[in-house]
Amino acid sequence: MSAFAELATSCVGWEYAHRGRHNPMTRVQAVDCWGLFVYLMEKQGIHVPDPEYTQEWVSSELDFLERYHEYAEPISDQEARVGDAVLMAGNRRCSNHIGVYLGKDRVIHCTMSVGVVITKVSRGKETNRFIGFFRMKPSAD
Repeated sequence: MSAFAELATSCVGWEYAHRGRHNPMTRVQAVDCWGLFVYLMEKQGIHVPDPEYTQEWVSSELDFLERYHEYAEPISDQEARVGDAVLMAGNRRCSNHIGVYLGKDRVIHCTMSVGVVITKVSRGKETNRFIGFFRMKPSAD
């Protein structure tokens, strides 16, 4: 397992918190899916802007690309590697859920009901929740 995958796996068990962001100063970690995503991207040296959080997430893959075209590019399933973004449909069947690919059909993400978990990408494909893989572009700074 890569060092990044080990680090990501250590997040399993963190609690869910609406608008939650990683805070190294507290013992209890509570994040939402975007907070976990931003934290794991930063651990890879990739800066992703944290939008003014309105819960008005993206409505489609196209909307995601329009908002984040400077930071992400779509990739095929065959190109996906550890650390890539996994865009998923949430409870409203729009692209309002994101996770990070850990390889071997695994994605780490944060759910409202359980917190940070690892599930299979193929399960998302079976339930039509999987939208696509994206590679985040390295930060310029």
